[in-house]
Amino acid sequence: MDGSGNATAYIAGAVSIERYIKARRAWRLLSAPIKNSAAVTTINKAWQEGVSSGNPNAGYGIQIIGGTTANGYDAGPTSNASVKIYDSATNNFIALPATPGTNAAITNRHGYFAFVWGNRSTDLFNSATPATPTTLRMKGEIKTGDQVIPVNAFNYTVLGNPYPSAIDFGLLTRTNVRNTFYAWDPMLSGSYGVGGYVTVSFNGSTYDVTANASNISQCIPSGSAVMIQSADSASAGSIAIKESAKTFCNGQGPLARNGLKEQVSILLYESNAGGSRALMDAVLTTYEEHYSNEKDEYDVAKMGARYLGLQRGNHVFAIERRKTITANDTVFLKLSSLSIRNYQLSVILANMDHVGLQAILKDSYSASLNNKLLNMNDSNTIEFQVTSDPASYAANRFSIVFTALATLPVTFTSVQAWKVSDGIAIKWVVENEGNIKEYVLEKSINGIAFYPISKLPAKAINGGGAVYDYLDKEVVKGNNFYRVRAASINAATANSRIVKVPVAASSNDLVVFPNPIEGNIINLQLNNQEEGFYELSLMNASGQKVYTNKTRISNSTNISLSLPKALPAGIYQLEINSPQHTKLVHKIIIQ
Repeated sequence: MDGSGNATAYIAGAVSIERYIKARRAWRLLSAPIKNSAAVTTINKAWQEGVSSGNPNAGYGIQIIGGTTANGYDAGPTSNASVKIYDSATNNFIALPATPGTNAAITNRHGYFAFVWGNRSTDLFNSATPATPTTLRMKGEIKTGDQVIPVNAFNYTVLGNPYPSAIDFGLLTRTNVRNTFYAWDPMLSGSYGVGGYVTVSFNGSTYDVTANASNISQCIPSGSAVMIQSADSASAGSIAIKESAKTFCNGQGPLARNGLKEQVSILLYESNAGGSRALMDAVLTTYEEHYSNEKDEYDVAKMGARYLGLQRGNHVFAIERRKTITANDTVFLKLSSLSIRNYQLSVILANMDHVGLQAILKDSYSASLNNKLLNMNDSNTIEFQVTSDPASYAANRFSIVFTALATLPVTFTSVQAWKVSDGIAIKWVVENEGNIKEYVLEKSINGIAFYPISKLPAKAINGGGAVYDYLDKEVVKGNNFYRVRAASINAATANSRIVKVPVAASSNDLVVFPNPIEGNIINLQLNNQEEGFYELSLMNASGQKVYTNKTRISNSTNISLSLPKALPAGIYQLEINSPQHTKLVHKIIIQ
């Protein structure tokens, strides 16, 4: 079985269970889906390939430090423990007991917090050694049938996936347990670039995830563990995992979310030299009439007090659910534990443009950012600095205030889109077109994040009507969403309704959108590709490689890449090399 948890096992007996881990130095929450028996596997046998030095099997295992070789530990440059266990009394992860160390049965705990440098070939004494991919494996009798895990009355409980198959958290039977979990995403940055928590919480119909840039979902892969809580934080509970909860998912693949929900998602990034960035934390607010503005079971507390939270009175949330938004409603952000450096807030407002409001960023420190008008159905980027001035890292530095929107002098009477032989045709009709400068046609593949594909100047600015049309030749498989943004001569904007055109799978191997590219974000759709790691390279007109990336692709995949900001405008060639050494080539234009 691979690390994505794609196998569904209904047999008992001695089997080998494997989990593939990507090449990234990070902490990971791991579980051991085997029974406790006389021949149970130890941590050393499972994750260290049965040794405390050396590399007996290339590409397998990890090194574990924090104790003596007699107790199964590897030698390392520090005595800090690289495998930890959760202690509910102190609400902390503490070092694995030094005795018997990694010679302890791996089934002693439901889950472990393990730091992975790479496979056992990694030189721990050389900090410049790159991380390497590895596969963790263990042998034993797999667990079958119902598995019941007790849940602590206070603080948290580690819930390990007990099966050699992915499970759907939404199909578990909870007794006094919140329909929420906290998953550690090793691909997040956090304070040291080694991961961070993502909150996954039921909203009454589906699951919300705090970081839409994360691949965490309600699907918990085999070999993974998450953190859960009792519902009342006062009495113990239990959670039952049944065979019927087994599911198929590609690792912690993206959760299919409701693309038309009103929500504000805020992501905090570390800005690094060279224009790259690393996701540190994220929070989410959703708005529906059946929610309450008072704290209740639908609001999810922030786990830990670092980086970014939603402050509401004395409470700090990771997810806050509120009634349909009204004028003067406010999102209060809480910053903490930031260091002196550059940061970026990505504020993504989804489907907020029809509520008759505008969103304004308030910044108590920077006059240039204060009162910044935010797009109500798109991603907004706010670059900011933390300096030695305490006001620059004040906990309440940022907030977002919603105010009533002035009426724009134009009316969209019709917006239509339909599939034609060479693309998708879009047509819109307006009336009362006064003082309108231009129309921006925008596209999305999820109904949330839109990007411009064309700008058309207004035809009539004397209060009359007009008809506009456009042909989109960059069609993607699945849903193609469109809307039109009207911009007045005084910079006020208004959006049309959203229209959707579904497109069946085609033989197109590669679609790039938008093209030409504005900014430094490029979106790719690859269709009908074999699963594996693909190398993506961007060549300039002189044939020089100016960008490269490597990512895992399975069949049909949508990918969003951040290109270097310093790339000059011009024509480039994108090359994608598959594991089978076939090549896809596409010409792109950077404006």
